[in-house]
Amino acid sequence: MHKYIILLLASLVFSALAEADDIEELCPTSFSREQCSLVSEKIKEIFEKDKPKTVAEFQTAVTGAFDELINDSQLYQSLLDMPYVKSKLGSSPLSLKFTMIDRENEDSVVGLEFAYSHDFKRKSFGDKGTRESSFGFDFNLNGTVTHEAEENPRNFLVAKVSARYSNDPVFKIAPAARSSEPLLSKATEKYCADDIDGSADSELCYEFDLAIYNKLFADPKGFSFFDAGLDIGFETDQRFDANNRTIGGFVYYSYENHSPENFLGAYKIKPAMLVSIESVSPSSETPRAMAGDDSSYERVSYEFSLNMPLDDLLNIPYTFTYNFRGYEEVSPSDIIKTANLDKYRLRTYSLITPTGIVASYSSGRLPFGLEDESIVSLGFKTYF
Repeated sequence: MHKYIILLLASLVFSALAEADDIEELCPTSFSREQCSLVSEKIKEIFEKDKPKTVAEFQTAVTGAFDELINDSQLYQSLLDMPYVKSKLGSSPLSLKFTMIDRENEDSVVGLEFAYSHDFKRKSFGDKGTRESSFGFDFNLNGTVTHEAEENPRNFLVAKVSARYSNDPVFKIAPAARSSEPLLSKATEKYCADDIDGSADSELCYEFDLAIYNKLFADPKGFSFFDAGLDIGFETDQRFDANNRTIGGFVYYSYENHSPENFLGAYKIKPAMLVSIESVSPSSETPRAMAGDDSSYERVSYEFSLNMPLDDLLNIPYTFTYNFRGYEEVSPSDIIKTANLDKYRLRTYSLITPTGIVASYSSGRLPFGLEDESIVSLGFKTYF
């Protein structure tokens, strides 16, 4: 979180040199128009009050604006309300979603969806330019529970321990930007006249500073996140009768773009993909074993997700998400094919409000499910 605040505050120093009409040009594209206006008005207020005439007065005014912006609660709240920042804050260790599940041709049931993730050891070992490599171990647990296990349409709980290699972008501010005063001093001494107001060099000064801004604080065009590793897992129904033990390898990739010239960036759409190849050992109570085949088998599983804030598209503070999960057995036996237990697919569409209320529709089934179902749920999601 701190790196985003540092980047914001540092960029404000350079925005101080721009007129109000230049907000669109200088303001980071991840900010809303309201946030850009808030920053511009605050800086204008300070500069109109102090009316700097010389380089020294100009630097004093910049420092004053910087100090006031650091303590501006309205600006901080505006920053925390950004969908992009909320998505980062949302990656808490434990999330709970209390839902009323409306099943097709069945009575509605109350359910609790949960997800827990914890890195219990991670070590960074490489940094090349804008990317960093790391290796670590983590634990993930997720699933859905209901009051009565037989009423659970998503009767599938998963726990996995993973060893993973990660290669992620590094968010760093250039060393020259960590101290604004020397940089401003260098710019003004070289290109700006002592009398800033009405100076013949004011346009050249502005152009130079805009170039510095674009070089040091240019909006990120695209970031890719990559993970690969091995994991061991335990899958079970709510009663812990039917269960699978798994071991396999996985690859994960996600992408973020914040450029308005790119479709994904313009609408802040974030796709992600996970693919796994696993060896599965089923218990004697699984539907597969009860159909007549309890042998171990290989399985390909995959998950695709899409996260899209609706602020820019529909001007509403909601977030739309799409999730697709699939499981396919490799070379299944005729018994498993006939019982329709070789493939499982689940699609889920969700609409999330700023208050945590979630409405979703899903269709399909997960392992241990015997037939496809369509489900509508309404609930509240929170983080711990």
